[in-house]
Amino acid sequence: MASSSGQQPRRRFTGRVRAFTEQRRQEFSQAGAPILPEDQQMVLGDYLDISRRRHLTLMPLFKLQLHMLQDIVTAEQGIKQYKEKIAEMAGSESEDEADEIEGNKPTPEQSPEQQAALRSMRRELYYLKAEVRALRDIGDGIAWRLFDFDRAVLHELARRPTRHHVNPEGILAELYTFAEYVNKRHVSVLNVLTNFLKFGDVTVRRAADEFEIIEVKAGTSGGGRLTRQRQGLNEIVSLLSNDQGREIAGLPTHISSVDVVPEMFAGNLRGLLARAAADGAAVEIVGAHLLIECMDFMSVQHRRLEKDQVFAILDRGGSILTRWATAGDFVLPFDAHSRYAHAQNYAPLSIFPLEPKSCVRLVSGAASLRAFINISAVLRELEARGWTVVRSPHELAKAATASDTPERETPMAVLRKRSLTTHVPAALFGRLGMEFLKPRSMAQLLEAMFEQRREAGYQFINFAAEYKMWL
Repeated sequence: MASSSGQQPRRRFTGRVRAFTEQRRQEFSQAGAPILPEDQQMVLGDYLDISRRRHLTLMPLFKLQLHMLQDIVTAEQGIKQYKEKIAEMAGSESEDEADEIEGNKPTPEQSPEQQAALRSMRRELYYLKAEVRALRDIGDGIAWRLFDFDRAVLHELARRPTRHHVNPEGILAELYTFAEYVNKRHVSVLNVLTNFLKFGDVTVRRAADEFEIIEVKAGTSGGGRLTRQRQGLNEIVSLLSNDQGREIAGLPTHISSVDVVPEMFAGNLRGLLARAAADGAAVEIVGAHLLIECMDFMSVQHRRLEKDQVFAILDRGGSILTRWATAGDFVLPFDAHSRYAHAQNYAPLSIFPLEPKSCVRLVSGAASLRAFINISAVLRELEARGWTVVRSPHELAKAATASDTPERETPMAVLRKRSLTTHVPAALFGRLGMEFLKPRSMAQLLEAMFEQRREAGYQFINFAAEYKMWL
């Protein structure tokens, strides 16, 4: 602001030289659980906000993906370099993130400088992995919106035992194809930005009910692999065009839908996160089946909260877990980040009906989210709706442990209603803890299975109006 005399105020400058000593390095490396820097979280929040508001707007979505790709390429190169350097200095490479944070125990051969350098590199490695995880979760949200939240299609496209990494040799050809379809005015997604789109390299939305999956090949190498990829791509495209999924145990998978708007405990989740942001941690008990706990590491750090004070809040859920254990109930724990091990089973955090800032905190690990599902309580509610529990989780778990040839996927329960007997997969129960789906909505899915039962094969029932739950 100009002064009253009309002259500009003089700017003040300060110069300082500061030594970053070993003591300072140790203070930073021992400050607690690493948290992705707040400015980087802001960037991710902006990416997420644009992906939501411009999800079918051609140019903004195109440019957003280019920025996300640049960030992923940079981060993945950094991950590779840090892993190599850590392996060189420590003599081993840790696969577990906790080991990468804490590091292996110091050895007599390592000087204090080497130990400090290893701690610093492991923290940087954690930051980079958190950034890539968040970027791909945002990419998954783009994919879910591209397909109008069609869970069955996305489940099938993600059912492949591969993980995306940007291939420097092939990415240029993929970018040319990506740009070509955008120039043709088709909303397109770079598959490498996602955990879900594992078939092909670019997925194109030509119309609301017409999609194209493009496999891009640079050069002519890998003839056998290319043939297998083409076969797999042709198979999945043909099946999805006929409302089918790939076979399970030699039996067909039939895709159908039920005209129901599913419900989730969104209000409970928002309240939990708000309390955790204020107090560092929070616990929410929902009905007779669900216990959720959240720890907001950023809040703990910024407010300088005492560790004992924060953990005392989390301990409030202990009495519930003790009561369930005393009753002999079957309880399963779920961590929000476990969804990335089997991405096809659960919706990405980036589509949750939360503020971008809250989503980014959860995805990046700046806040943790855990849930405990009382499966026995859910089954009791289903029994009240007319279902009979033929085999309980306790029985199935015991049989799976004793079997020399376990099933490919052990169901969580076997239920019967009149002439229909169904093996309910663990992933469906998992949605109660990973997506906070209400048991009533789960019961509606099971009722749809009963009404649409087939003599042979598996059923994948979609909520036709699932998109309403995420908006």
